[in-house]
Amino acid sequence: MGEFAKIFKDSVFNNIHLLKQDIENCSEEVWEKKFGGNYYWDQLLHAIGSAGLFLGILEVRGAPETPKSSSLNLRQDADPSKAHSKDVALAFLEETVTFLSNYFENLDDEVLLNPAEFFGQKTTYGGILSFLAVHLAYHVGACDVILRENGLEGAL
Repeated sequence: MGEFAKIFKDSVFNNIHLLKQDIENCSEEVWEKKFGGNYYWDQLLHAIGSAGLFLGILEVRGAPETPKSSSLNLRQDADPSKAHSKDVALAFLEETVTFLSNYFENLDDEVLLNPAEFFGQKTTYGGILSFLAVHLAYHVGACDVILRENGLEGAL
């Protein structure tokens, strides 16, 4: 792994660690409650699943298949009675951590400059990794606000 790749890895993993804290700090009541159109649990699974989605766009030699998030990420029409438990979310997070560890292990700095297309926009592999880190940080902040507004401790 190159020096710049390590910077991206550290940023992504720091956010993943914070998302794990947001799962662990959440009460069952908040876990199954809807905020801003999405259930709390669904927002976390969406954030975690984004790593597989974003990086699945990239082809890096030796990278494993992306985690299967589609069956977990139910989005706005989710039925609260079908909420995935915190244990399921933590297991999905650990699967994603394994995927990310393998992904970054095979990432060289020169690959970061490779051209890529991301949701119809021209960018680079590094640009996609940057967007992933920002996307994860957004969800850490959103989840932290929800926890604090409900009398719970956020990750930050």
